[in-house]
Amino acid sequence: MILLVLALAWNDPDSRLLKWGKRNPWRMKLLRFSLLCALTFGVMEMGLRQYHYQPGFLFRQIFFHEVAKLEVRGDYWADQDGIYVWSPEAIAFLNGKISNNPKQMDWEAVNEVTYFTDFEFYQDYIDFHTGKVDNPFRKMITAIAKKPDSLRTAVEAAYYYQAFHPLNDAGFRSIAFQPYESSKRKILLIGDSFTWGHSAGNFTSGFADRLAGTGDIVYNAGISGTDPAQYEAIAQKYIPILQPDVVIVNFYMGNDIVNYQRSVEPYQMLFYHTNAGNLMAFPGPERLVSPQAAYEFVRAEMKLPVTGLLSRLCASTAVTTLAWRFLQRHGVINPASPNDAYWQRCASRISQKPVSGLHLKAIQKTCQAHHAQFILAVIPDLDQLHKQIPADFPGLFDGLPIAVPAVSSADYQRPDAHFNAQGHEKYTLFLQNEIAKRFPARQ
Repeated sequence: MILLVLALAWNDPDSRLLKWGKRNPWRMKLLRFSLLCALTFGVMEMGLRQYHYQPGFLFRQIFFHEVAKLEVRGDYWADQDGIYVWSPEAIAFLNGKISNNPKQMDWEAVNEVTYFTDFEFYQDYIDFHTGKVDNPFRKMITAIAKKPDSLRTAVEAAYYYQAFHPLNDAGFRSIAFQPYESSKRKILLIGDSFTWGHSAGNFTSGFADRLAGTGDIVYNAGISGTDPAQYEAIAQKYIPILQPDVVIVNFYMGNDIVNYQRSVEPYQMLFYHTNAGNLMAFPGPERLVSPQAAYEFVRAEMKLPVTGLLSRLCASTAVTTLAWRFLQRHGVINPASPNDAYWQRCASRISQKPVSGLHLKAIQKTCQAHHAQFILAVIPDLDQLHKQIPADFPGLFDGLPIAVPAVSSADYQRPDAHFNAQGHEKYTLFLQNEIAKRFPARQ
């Protein structure tokens, strides 16, 4: 509003404000300076809002938004081993829809159910089957489709089945988790949304699918948002069953760096999937026992606490909200938070040193027990590409050997900071090279 008033006054030669300024050179300078400040403020405000910063919210609203009524979705669950995966209802819905009609989305059914809300995931497989994507996985499926059923190997049959049934019975976007009789290398991928295939343009263009398209048997155990505790649980459960030749943990230098141990218990959710976003059940070592509790916790963490005139003014724009965040981060202001009691209870269980390495070493030990090659592939965080890994993260990997891809900002998708299509392709080549070093392809 201030910006609009100043702009109109500046363009109107008969305005009182402009006449007032012309009476004195210093007044005119003040007017010009005020207009410049207002213009700068306006541009900054629009830019921040375009980048998902909103007034009163201390962090970007990409994965969370306020809702009038919280609704719980049933897309995910935790299985009998506490592993967070797609729910049986979501698996049955998606696989049934794609296998029955792989050419067209059933929007009416999608809008009716509450246990499958990932429209993009569904649409990507429709695009795959209608020829809108061209990638190594599609080339492989096209070649398999030309073979009679009787001439397909067990692995080829598994991949062809997966093209029409993307989610396996274990809740992962993968071929069935069973030990196929084959001379091909068996590779188990463990990770989060990078491994799941986010931002690849099409999920079947993710590095897991690209790697499968090169001829190896690839088990994809990537689930968005998961952590090293889940990675360890996956390794303990599935390495003895699958007997892979190579196990690759795709460790993201963002939320995979954790400073506390969380319990992995049967049927205990890692996230609550809701209409407000995926809400963390474990923001710290203590579990939030309900979706509503998680919603209130996240909301309190994200919002600027309005307790007086200064906080109310700062909460009115995105620019001033970030100014508040800057002052809070540097200790100039220290307002009370509804979550203070939670963090006080957790303080003794939060380590100064990351505990991620404990989970990674446990996975390495399981690999050794089952004669599998262990590769710790480290995915740099987009906002920390300038840092040296592991030198700038002392104690994180506890001496474990790591492999780091040579990626740049051009390989990431903003604003979600996952690999883009180019990044997935580059990372696939990186993994192929690391696999070949440790386990050459069988003849």
